[in-house]
Amino acid sequence: MPDDAMVDGAPMRCSERSSVDGRGILVVSDDLVIRGGLVAILGSAGVAHRTVSLERLAVLDLAPWGTVLVWIEYGDGADAFATVQRCAQLGADVTGRTRLVAVHARELPAIVRLRLVEAGFRSAVPLAELTSRGLGAEPLGEALLRPHLLEPAALLRAGLGLAPHGRLGDLLRDASAVPAGVWTSGRAQADLPLRRREVESLRRAALAAGVRLPRYEIYACSTRAAPTLPLWRDVREVVRAAWGLDR
Repeated sequence: MPDDAMVDGAPMRCSERSSVDGRGILVVSDDLVIRGGLVAILGSAGVAHRTVSLERLAVLDLAPWGTVLVWIEYGDGADAFATVQRCAQLGADVTGRTRLVAVHARELPAIVRLRLVEAGFRSAVPLAELTSRGLGAEPLGEALLRPHLLEPAALLRAGLGLAPHGRLGDLLRDASAVPAGVWTSGRAQADLPLRRREVESLRRAALAAGVRLPRYEIYACSTRAAPTLPLWRDVREVVRAAWGLDR
């Protein structure tokens, strides 16, 4: 790849070698400090790269890039991993052709790893490892990435107690459409700024996402009918965990 190659109308940084299939590495981060650190790592390894903001990622042609490094711990509002939700909007056609790699500082719980898988990410690499080990001689340090491949969605869902099928991201999208206080406060359901139909809509979204119904035997000897939708406390628990609110 020639120096100062034009990619989407902007020059790529000069380098001695490229990434996978002769393509460069795109760094996506709205955190300027993190972006600068990743650029330093890539530059020291002589890898062709370019940096963009998350907003720019949505309109950028990713075809020239073999790998996209995304700093995922930069949420806006209550969701500490809102970046993942934004990346999910790229669609399977795009993520299937480009390797998305999540870069993170804190340990990622299984439910956040499930979000990454649904969004099309293939690996999740701790920033500390990239910083200490660099990229190595192989493209983007294949030996470094391999141990950090994300688990299959079915395995993650089973470990979380979710149904085998569903889209967690759809529930989180609906959850982000209501006031953040619904999820961040400890108020009872009756005191939330939500209409009954909004609560039921979120519970239906939770069912579609794979949040299970309460065990039937709890209601076997009760005069109350067993619920046909997940309990609100279970919906809230899933959303809070996926947004990193309980850490």
